[in-house]
Amino acid sequence: MVLLVAGTAGAILFTEIVLTRLLSVLLFYHYSFLAVSIALFGLAWGGLLAARRPLGDDVEAFAGLTWRRLLGAAAALLVLMLLLATVPPVGPDGGRALAVAVLAGVPLMLLGEVLARALAL
Repeated sequence: MVLLVAGTAGAILFTEIVLTRLLSVLLFYHYSFLAVSIALFGLAWGGLLAARRPLGDDVEAFAGLTWRRLLGAAAALLVLMLLLATVPPVGPDGGRALAVAVLAGVPLMLLGEVLARALAL
């Protein structure tokens, strides 16, 4: 359980650092502070989901949910990276930053749910 919490927290920190770098390079540098807000929003959203749908002490259900959430977070990050690499910037930077924020909130929400459920056990 300790390795799960450590690995999930490390993945969240890694995701936040990557988002900070991406937003500062692809958009203006002041959008890099948006990554901190996205991370906090995602973690709070995941904690809220974990609180609203409790699993109880069922370790089997938690293990299955954890793998699904981790794979979902990896897939969402891949989609985000592909979109950032292939879609040209169109229009003002604010719209693109909002789209990145929404897409980046999904993996952080999934990781936040795993972390909240792991800490609750």
